[in-house]
Amino acid sequence: MPAPETFGIVAVRPDESTASVSPAGDLDVSTSPRLLACIDELLAEGRSRITLDMRQVTFIDSSGLGALVKAHKRAAPPACLTVIRPRPHVHRAMEISGILKVIQMEREREA
Repeated sequence: MPAPETFGIVAVRPDESTASVSPAGDLDVSTSPRLLACIDELLAEGRSRITLDMRQVTFIDSSGLGALVKAHKRAAPPACLTVIRPRPHVHRAMEISGILKVIQMEREREA
């Protein structure tokens, strides 16, 4: 029997151009498509500044890292995707993978 899914996403739209996305749980092969779908929806709505608050992501695998890269590419200028507050082990995975060289990240900013 598979374990119950504990992944969720909350997207807050404070105005017409910005959004804050807060995934929670494991960001992996089974959940990363949901994150990308959420980002795609926000971009389709015309959101040009998207903040991805990673503080509740408990695990990230290569699929999750790939989803971050895809989200970054989809939010190409004039749109902007910023990742904030990843947990230390998620930050380390991002660092090892090299994606911090291309994705804008702020460790301490409030959402």
